[in-house]
Amino acid sequence: VNATAETGCMEVMPEVSKLGYLKHRKEGGTTIVPEQLPHVQPVLAECRKGSIVIMNKYTPHRGTTNTSDIVRWSLDLRYHKLGAQSGRSIHPSFAVRSAK
Repeated sequence: VNATAETGCMEVMPEVSKLGYLKHRKEGGTTIVPEQLPHVQPVLAECRKGSIVIMNKYTPHRGTTNTSDIVRWSLDLRYHKLGAQSGRSIHPSFAVRSAK
């Protein structure tokens, strides 16, 4: 289904990726530590069914609540060089690759 405000889509903070990595904490759900949280109004990143969203790993984002009676699925894939930092220091990284 489409990712809309009603079915739950992402909100992003435009231009904030230019600041680089902002420290996060995992308590209460992964979030930017309050003292580094930018004063930027988030915007909805609605997405049509079958589309993709590509963003910089430093783009602050969050999922919004699905207020519809429809189940909406999403998939989060992150690519980076093996051994490189993921940018998520409070979460473990792991490699997934083909046996080929």
